[in-house]
Amino acid sequence: FGEYVSTKLYTNSLGKSYLELVTENTGEEISKVTSKLNIYISNFIYPTISIVTALISLLVYVVVLAFIDLRLLGILGICLGAVYIAVVSYVKARQVKTSEVINENLTKQSLIYLESLQNIKAVKVFALTNYYIEKYKKVEKLVRSAQATNVIYVQAPRFIVENAAIFLII
Repeated sequence: FGEYVSTKLYTNSLGKSYLELVTENTGEEISKVTSKLNIYISNFIYPTISIVTALISLLVYVVVLAFIDLRLLGILGICLGAVYIAVVSYVKARQVKTSEVINENLTKQSLIYLESLQNIKAVKVFALTNYYIEKYKKVEKLVRSAQATNVIYVQAPRFIVENAAIFLII
């Protein structure tokens, strides 16, 4: 979703007339909208989904285990706590690597913005709009893919621990 919207904004900006592009600060406009979109997705949508699913799962597990055996609940809590700590340590290391990919490609993305808008006369005269859109889309896809990977890494400890709990209970 984010990749589509961001690419569409960029395409619309390059589609404007030369006069509009020269008189407006289009790069700043694109940057603001893209930043707002990223903030909305990463700060509202992902955490909300994560919190709701975690609370539902936790509630179901605790209620079921409390009915089965409180001693089992304590043992599982200790074992799963150790597993959780190990998984979180591993996931943090992986997140650092994907964050580096995100930072590197965001820098490339900014350079594409600047290059296309600084050379807007050549872009319009030589019909290079599609060239820059494809170049932008390729980098945007890498950024969104790395961001999605980080979201998966954030969720991984919980799912691994939940599956370990089910396995230990059975």
